[in-house]
Amino acid sequence: MFLAFVSALAPLAALAQTDAGSAQPSLVVQGQGIVSRAPDVASLSVGIETVDPSATQSQARNNAIYTRLLTALERVNVPRSSVQFSGYDLRYVPPSESTPEPIPMATAAAPGQRQTLPVARNPRPAERWGYVVSRNVTIVDLNPSRVGQVVDAASGAGATSVDGVTFGMRDRRGVYNAALAGALDDADAQARALAAAGHFRLVRLQRIEVGSVFVPGPVPMARMAVADGTQISPSNVETRANVTVTYTIAAGG
Repeated sequence: MFLAFVSALAPLAALAQTDAGSAQPSLVVQGQGIVSRAPDVASLSVGIETVDPSATQSQARNNAIYTRLLTALERVNVPRSSVQFSGYDLRYVPPSESTPEPIPMATAAAPGQRQTLPVARNPRPAERWGYVVSRNVTIVDLNPSRVGQVVDAASGAGATSVDGVTFGMRDRRGVYNAALAGALDDADAQARALAAAGHFRLVRLQRIEVGSVFVPGPVPMARMAVADGTQISPSNVETRANVTVTYTIAAGG
């Protein structure tokens, strides 16, 4: 639904008699343009996380996986220039302390028997503790049809997370301009339809205001593992633009 309203619109019979000093009646309409196209570029985020009681060993293991990742990407024709650093973190996670589980003590020992005292069982060590190294990279400038292949290459090299798949357009400005032109055409069509229905004229265009622009963000990765590898099929990318247009109007049409 598009919002269209007439502000300061006097009865049509009185429009021709508007005093020169009074405000001219106007028509304000909002138009929307939508451009839907198949994406021609994609990117994704890859994470590598290692844990070891030794900080040096954890870093070394992380570096080794990262080297394997770069090699695996080159094998699927992803140059190193497309691998962008996005984060690195080293932190220590101590073993968690578990509460000892005492053996219940009898309230009174039977004659001739020893009293049972509470004994703490050995606490279970934390499942994961030590120095955690997290490295994140973003792989950009990918052909959308090859995202699944890149996902398999990354996971095969030892990456611990692959997410944040984004599909978009290389010529974002051109796509936005097309949506903007569509929004203006939509506003003009609405104004002409209202003028015909209301029996008034569009005298001139007073003002054009550009509203919100919708550019899609990351698209959730629809990953499906098949015999030939992971398949990811992107949907069309929609770009939307909105304009608010004000026209001066007059009676008659």
